[in-house]
Amino acid sequence: LVDGKNVLMHFSHVDYLSSAGMRLILSFLKKTKSFNAYLILFNVHEDVMSIISMAGFKNIIPVCQSEAEALDKQI
Repeated sequence: LVDGKNVLMHFSHVDYLSSAGMRLILSFLKKTKSFNAYLILFNVHEDVMSIISMAGFKNIIPVCQSEAEALDKQI
């Protein structure tokens, strides 16, 4: 989902995130930033959020509870 400047990724059906998935997200994050856009995750499952946090990505990837919150996010 693209809201003009941000790329929003709906994660409600993602229940596991491997290191390969993390690398893909990091690569995509770098690409969006090169276009002055931002990647925002929303509806992230608790287990996946733990993986994101342990990897230290919580500080570099915005995570929102809902699509509405992600759409309202000003970065």
